Amino acid sequence: MGLLYTFLHRGISLKIVPHSHGKMRDIRLPYWLVTVGTLLVIGIITGLVILGVNYAQKVVDENRLAELRERTVTQEKQLDYFDEQIDDLQHSLAQLEQLKEVLAELHPTLSLEQPDVLEAHAGVFTSALPLEAILEGAESGKAAIMRLVERSKDLSAILADLEKRLDADAARQRFTPSIQPVDGEHCWVTAGFGNRMSEFTGRNYFHRGIDFTAPPGTPILAPADGTVAFADHEGNFGLKLVLDHGGYFETIYAHLGRVYVHPGDVVRRGDVIATVGTTGRALGPKLHYEVLKGGRNLDPARFFLPKSDMYAVGGGV
Repeated sequence: MGLLYTFLHRGISLKIVPHSHGKMRDIRLPYWLVTVGTLLVIGIITGLVILGVNYAQKVVDENRLAELRERTVTQEKQLDYFDEQIDDLQHSLAQLEQLKEVLAELHPTLSLEQPDVLEAHAGVFTSALPLEAILEGAESGKAAIMRLVERSKDLSAILADLEKRLDADAARQRFTPSIQPVDGEHCWVTAGFGNRMSEFTGRNYFHRGIDFTAPPGTPILAPADGTVAFADHEGNFGLKLVLDHGGYFETIYAHLGRVYVHPGDVVRRGDVIATVGTTGRALGPKLHYEVLKGGRNLDPARFFLPKSDMYAVGGGV
């Protein structure tokens, strides 16, 4: 009871001294009033501190939210960019797959899975999409995509060039005289390419082709695709035929019995174009056959298929 009485009735005295000539005054503040006032002040200060902290946190949160929104917009733009680039890449890859199929049909021995046939461009085939770089940010992601796009373009250019070369190679094969123009049980070579002695003069001369002996009327086949350039009689050659093989080669056939084609006609490898005869200067039925490239005579035996090896190239009769 003593403590309660002291807390309620006793307190702190304050003496107020005015600056003027007024009378001094004493103010007595009980302990309970001082305690309540102190607690009230502490409460107000605490509340202000809490409000300040909350306000500061709100400002920080709003700044972070604005930053996140900005990053989200940037990432959406990145995704749109990547989607567009990936669509372009998928379109390019689809075209490359189609080109690969065409090349496979054009040249069955070509293997794009083992691109050592393009050693000079091997690095182009080893490129891959660096996903880590894309995840790092816009600039590195764009750079990665652009590198892949450029390499894809390089690959497209290389394959296109390869397609052209293979197409030219296929054309060259179609126009290369690679089969023997006459064949059969009673057909054999009687005069080879090169120096030989003439059966008419007994002197040595350069024989510009190969002579085949065969029964009269034996079919003569076109050794490659081509166009008839000449079909008529010509001096010692007798009835003569000339085929132009796409500008790559030219073949000549002499001493013919009959000719089944005319100038300007298009022939395919294996077509019957004429028959063996005895026209011109010939001691018997035979075919004189020449192969030229750029106006220069070549040994026709170099172009025959393996089965032609059964014929021994020897001297004249």
